[in-house]
Amino acid sequence: MEIEITKEKENRLLHRTEMEGTIRFERETPSRADIIKYIAAKKNVPENLVVVAKVNQKFGARDGKVDIRIYESESMMKSIEPGYMLKRQAKTPKKVEEPKAEEKKGEEKAKATKEGGEENGQGK
Repeated sequence: MEIEITKEKENRLLHRTEMEGTIRFERETPSRADIIKYIAAKKNVPENLVVVAKVNQKFGARDGKVDIRIYESESMMKSIEPGYMLKRQAKTPKKVEEPKAEEKKGEEKAKATKEGGEENGQGK
């Protein structure tokens, strides 16, 4: 993943730096968390002060546009950014957990019992 900043503007009224850029990637679209880590490392700022406002891409494209805001303080960020945006920033990709072996066996047993009972005319 690579982000090229095309426009950077200091917004003194809102105590933040607003950036627009182009994002390029090889595989799936990077998550907001990945973009935040990249920008925080590139600009040498704490991750909790970076907000990814927008990620736009055309279907199937390996690039897109990104709008990013870096705040001077967390209190300013919380007072300016809408609540839903802060919730988006806090989300991290969840891993899908495989059911435990015991649960799988129980489900298979129940399914086999149900199917066997219906074949014998007992499932009604």
